[in-house]
Amino acid sequence: MDVWVSGVAETARGFIRIGAYLSDIWQTGAIDYADKMFIQYFKETA
Repeated sequence: MDVWVSGVAETARGFIRIGAYLSDIWQTGAIDYADKMFIQYFKETA
């Protein structure tokens, strides 16, 4: 269980980094897009 939680935490950090990277490039809508992808990921894996 601890390994799984750790993996999810690392994945979350990855999504946050990607969102920040996209927002640096495109600014508008990038964070919303990253949030949607993040939510979609958890819906599919829940």
